[in-house]
Order: sequence, then C-alpha cells, then structure tokens
Amino acid sequence: MEHADHGAPDPRAGFTLIEIMVVVLILGIMGRMVVSNMGRWIPESTLDSQVNQLRSWIDYLRSEAKIQGKPYSLELDLENHRTRLVLPEEDKLVRTDDDTVAVTIPLYWEDLDDWIKFDGHALAGRQIITKGTVKITFDENGFSADQSTYFRFDQEGSELVWTLHLNGLTGATKVVRNLEDDRDMFRIATEADF
Repeated sequence: MEHADHGAPDPRAGFTLIEIMVVVLILGIMGRMVVSNMGRWIPESTLDSQVNQLRSWIDYLRSEAKIQGKPYSLELDLENHRTRLVLPEEDKLVRTDDDTVAVTIPLYWEDLDDWIKFDGHALAGRQIITKGTVKITFDENGFSADQSTYFRFDQEGSELVWTLHLNGLTGATKVVRNLEDDRDMFRIATEADF
C-alpha cells in the first residue's frame, strides 16, 4: 500500500511564477541603483583623472624650473580644450623613433579627455577668463602666480566643475569639487586656504 502525503511539496517542483517575478523585480531595482551610481562616478573619476594629470605636469615643470634655473610653462588653450608644455628653446628635445623621453613629454598640443572641457582660468583676485590661451609659468626659482583652473564635465545635465588652485609661492595644488553655481564662492574661499 502506497502512502501519499498530500500536504508536502513535490521535490521536483520548480519556482512559481510569483517567485520568479519577485527575483526579476529585485534584480531590476539593484541594476537601476548600480547604473545610476555609475553615472555619478564616471564624471567624477574622469574629472579627477584630468585634474591629476595637470597637477603632475605642474609638479614636473616647477621641479625642472628650480633644477635648471630656467622658466618652464604649461600652456592652456581654453577654447580648444588642450594643453602643452613650453620648455626653454635650448631644452626642446629632438624626436627620434626610439626617444622615449620625447614621447612622454607633450610638447605639442594634447586634447583634454573626452567630455572634459576647460571652464575658465583666473589669477588670484582677478576675473575668470574663458577664451584664448593662458600660460602657467614657473620662473627660474620655481615660483608662479596664485591661480585657479576650472574643469567641467561636458554632458547635458551635468553641473560638475572641478577647480585646481595653485599656490605660486609653494607650488602646492588643491582640488575643490563643486557645482557650477558655487564656482565664484569657492574661488574666493579657497584662495585664503593656502
């Protein structure tokens, strides 16, 4: 005689439609959270990367100016969103096929990363300019003027503007992450922070 237990679930039974729908709903919510957070991280990390590249060139140029006893500059093209190093004439490198140093130093114009644009440049206490080219120049002692360079993430709906402040006397740089509306307030507030 076979005993049938009508109350126990059949071990061969699969998931119910409701269980599958709940799992799909949870995965959809989690996926949406990840995508929306990545949309915030990507602009910030792209801005961080570009600003840190500029900081490294500033450190390099300041160091070379002090060591060599000659002025070195970083030129910013605010309208075409590109940069280049300006070395003294006697220090310009001759390019050869196997010259790795010449390849690593951007003596020719180099575009900013995708989606990153210059949003302006200002010497301490002066008006922000947004057109033309400017030079961040270090004299033979490694000194420069106090100044700020503004970068923005160039996508619709983005208000992110990163500000790179340079203390010309010490060469210290400071990055301030802010929104476009706060730019002038941050410029005034952080110049006194050095």
